[in-house]
Amino acid sequence: LKPFAVTVMAVLDADETEMLDDALFAKFAVGVFMVTMGILQMPQLLGPRFSPFTAVGGMAGKLTGGKKKKALKPKKSKKKTQ
Repeated sequence: LKPFAVTVMAVLDADETEMLDDALFAKFAVGVFMVTMGILQMPQLLGPRFSPFTAVGGMAGKLTGGKKKKALKPKKSKKKTQ
């Protein structure tokens, strides 16, 4: 990950000490992630229920041939008749 971080920071015109600063790259990466998620969760795009974690997990499960989870059915309540 370090070569990727140095390359990204070089593209952003960081000086030599900033290129090697892991905390600065982490702030940049988290900021980009937050802005991207804010845009993707807009109602005009994917909606507020979109989560990249469930989307990636679902794709990984299909690729690995994981078992499908059974949907939980609500239990029928028995009404007492008098």
